[in-house]
Amino acid sequence: MRWKDALESEAENIFADKRKKENYSKDRVIDELYKTIGQREVEISWLKKKFSIEIPGEIDISG
Repeated sequence: MRWKDALESEAENIFADKRKKENYSKDRVIDELYKTIGQREVEISWLKKKFSIEIPGEIDISG
């Protein structure tokens, strides 16, 4: 009856919902990506102002 003892000791791990752990890590990755994107947008905006760079394809709606 080794299998029964093994099943009883590992039942929680066998039937655990692994999707929760996966979703948690996915949410963390998504949050980090949004943070990085936000930082890059701020850096690009600062560089545009600093060097008065106009990127081709952008439309100036300020006037």
